[in-house]
Amino acid sequence: MAFRDFTFPEVCSTFGLTLRQVRLYAHTPSLDRGHEFLERMAGDAILATAVSTGKARSEFMIAPVLSEVRRHLKSRFALFSGVEFSVDPARGLNGFCDFLFTRSPLQLVVTAPVIAIAEAKNVDLRGGFGQCIAAMVAAREFNADATVIHGVVTTGSEWQFATLAGSDLTFDTRVYLSTELPAIMGILAHLLETA
Repeated sequence: MAFRDFTFPEVCSTFGLTLRQVRLYAHTPSLDRGHEFLERMAGDAILATAVSTGKARSEFMIAPVLSEVRRHLKSRFALFSGVEFSVDPARGLNGFCDFLFTRSPLQLVVTAPVIAIAEAKNVDLRGGFGQCIAAMVAAREFNADATVIHGVVTTGSEWQFATLAGSDLTFDTRVYLSTELPAIMGILAHLLETA
């Protein structure tokens, strides 16, 4: 078993998580990266949706957003793409994470604390919940302390955020659309700076 084998909501009972849904980032300021960035992202979104694969969405719609947030934060965090994250294979807490942020800027190896997991899906946002939650549980255990782990499942067109603190799993009630990139990037910057 691996992260990708977990389904939602079964993953919650597997790991003893209490699920709730609230508005998480209602007052988080947006991060404006300028008209040129938004225009380039709009063009790349057209390309990604025309190609219509998860890989295209990951490369053209998601990675540039995560990379731009990292750039804005002066590269104080490491950003990994497609990295293997093996914490406890016997419990299925292993596999590949589409994207992973760590507190350390060291890019050579994943180091604790892992603070955010992002799973990219082609068109099924909810279909990525199980995988993302399992990776968040792995990050919580990898960190070996009581930090909050942030997660996001995205198709590139839709973004939904979650937090895991102990056994409390909270999903944002709001799904953000790619037309709201400044708000999405503001949330990403906020969770990295406050994690």
